[in-house]
Amino acid sequence: MPLFLASLYSILPEVKDLFQSIVRKKMYEEVVDQILGAISSGEFPVGSKLPSERELADSFQVSRTVIREAIRSMESVGYLESRANGTYIKEPSIDNLIVPILSVLGQDGKIANDLLELRLILEPSAAALAAKRITPDQLHMLDSILTAMESCVASGQTGSQYDAEFHKNLIAMSQNEVLKSVYTMCESTLRDMIDSVGNIENQPTKACIGHREIFRALQSNNPLAAKQAMYNHLKQIVTRLGRKIDVLI
Repeated sequence: MPLFLASLYSILPEVKDLFQSIVRKKMYEEVVDQILGAISSGEFPVGSKLPSERELADSFQVSRTVIREAIRSMESVGYLESRANGTYIKEPSIDNLIVPILSVLGQDGKIANDLLELRLILEPSAAALAAKRITPDQLHMLDSILTAMESCVASGQTGSQYDAEFHKNLIAMSQNEVLKSVYTMCESTLRDMIDSVGNIENQPTKACIGHREIFRALQSNNPLAAKQAMYNHLKQIVTRLGRKIDVLI
């Protein structure tokens, strides 16, 4: 064997360890990539009608089954919309892209802790943004929610529905659409968590106190105080659930 070949073979095991084997994309995925490229380039503008299955199949030289699979895939993440007279290019939204992912994440038990950690990162910052951007009408709405919660707790109930409404509305008041959409990851976990801690002694009362502290910071348009009050509120809930989650703010 020539010397250079022997040298090549001698390093092949190391090179092999560096790379993964090439996996060919499925045919419908290649179709999706090209259609997405056409949308990005403006060849298929938002609101325009996609060519028919037959036309696409002829253009890509694939079966109509492949085209249907590609279209279904793009519909599931919000790029396309089927109507009675055909398929149209849809304006993609954050919600449309995130929701399919969430349905998978929500089935993973480990994700629950990760989402609680995410809340500790996101919600204090959302509270800080809300403190700068909140309107008098929005403050009045939050005050009404808290008053209803406090009334429920005083009568021996948990007030969990008002607790969840407070957090959801506060996120919306941050006026950050991406943050609002990402928060949907936490929403079901939030409701589960509120229900879980609702029967712990004095927790509904503690929640009312924590919410009032957040509200006062919002009312005074103090971002730093709002951020700290939200963190303190969430951290005591996480602690009472027996979770060990630490996030520095």
